[in-house]
Amino acid sequence: MDTAKKILKECEKRGISIKADGDQLRCKPRSLLDDNLSDAIRRNKGAILQMLDPDVLHKRIYNQIQEFNRLGISPADFPQATRHRAFEIEQQISKAVNAGDMASFDQCLTEWRRCFH
Repeated sequence: MDTAKKILKECEKRGISIKADGDQLRCKPRSLLDDNLSDAIRRNKGAILQMLDPDVLHKRIYNQIQEFNRLGISPADFPQATRHRAFEIEQQISKAVNAGDMASFDQCLTEWRRCFH
């Protein structure tokens, strides 16, 4: 998170507005970004998103659950082994959320979805 704070301070110093838009970051004006700052933002996207919108990852999980509900998918309809595997993945998701690790979160959420498809 220290790196994310430094990046946000550098953006502020340069007059760059950086905002969370769902799971994306919006920087304005883009013309003030150089390659180094742009790369740093890309590499630290998860931590920056969590600083700007601490609930962004929780919103993505909620949206996935809403999608399952819309499709009529219920974890209770799946075998115990599948539900147990999903529970193990949920623990990994919690660790990724707490660490602000967007890449691990994305990977775990994809794996969790696959348990029920």
